[in-house]
Amino acid sequence: MSVRRQMLSGAVLAVLLTACGRADVAGPVRTALQASEIAQRELRAAGLDEQVIDAQRLGDAWVVTTRWRETARAGHLVTVDAASGKVTVERYRSVELGPPR
Repeated sequence: MSVRRQMLSGAVLAVLLTACGRADVAGPVRTALQASEIAQRELRAAGLDEQVIDAQRLGDAWVVTTRWRETARAGHLVTVDAASGKVTVERYRSVELGPPR
């Protein structure tokens, strides 16, 4: 795991531990840490406990990539609108293609 990812994961955990009981964050979402916190809260509300592996600003939104703890091949892409804080969640699965049998 890269140092950047370790720092992001640690920071997300610290924020989550201190954020218990806070009101939902509405926009604007200015940092990757805020976007990650929003993504984690949204997934936990759906009963999912996933690890944040990346958060990037792409245009007018933050895209937070998470993965299932059991496997690195599946997780969710959580898009957080930077202006409003609105969240959309998409599931992903990576597929390994091998030689034909």
